[in-house]
Amino acid sequence: LAASTSPDDKEKLNSIANEAKETAGSKVATSMGTAIHSFTEQIDRGEDPDIPEKWRGDLDSYRRMIDHYGVEMNPSLIERVVVVPEYGVAGTFDRIVRVTKKVSLEIPSKGTVVLNPGDHVVGDVKTNKNLSYAVNEISIQLALYSRAEAMYNYGAGEYEKLPEIRKDVGLVFHVPVGKSDAKLHALDIETGWKAAKLCDSVRAWRKMRGLSGTEAEVVPSSTWEDQIR
Repeated sequence: LAASTSPDDKEKLNSIANEAKETAGSKVATSMGTAIHSFTEQIDRGEDPDIPEKWRGDLDSYRRMIDHYGVEMNPSLIERVVVVPEYGVAGTFDRIVRVTKKVSLEIPSKGTVVLNPGDHVVGDVKTNKNLSYAVNEISIQLALYSRAEAMYNYGAGEYEKLPEIRKDVGLVFHVPVGKSDAKLHALDIETGWKAAKLCDSVRAWRKMRGLSGTEAEVVPSSTWEDQIR
């Protein structure tokens, strides 16, 4: 198809390239990750989804992890839209969880962090194979969620209050597809909040206008002597 297409027909060539990538499986990992993410949501809502055999190990591992750390899921605090008026942003968090056991977590930038029974913590389900490249971004994301002022109820068309959420630590429930090895990671979201402020400053700088004047003009001189100078 590409060989029979004019090099000037960019729209058709882009379509052919996208079809080739899909045939090569470029979206397989993304689709599988989305499926796993959806199954975790159904499980946390108390449902009993029909999970295909090849993913049962991943979801069983997720269940064991949640039980081991005493993480309590509230169906009303799953996939909710929240707003942070300070920065004029909104987003949808994965979970706000309640801790039922005392859990000690190590974060290099903070040292030992202790979660106590009754604490509410923002959580995020990730299915990537490797989180190392995304940790900084996730820290900002969870920091913003933790400082949201309200969540929106689409059914009632109104805002609802959030529980008091820990603002120093967030949780990532890492469920890498096909590994049957879910793990809990703690994130330093205090530093993430500092980064959010930096991002806001960058956004403001990008909107800055009026730094450049019009093209400079040479003011004509009245005498030959002044012009020579």
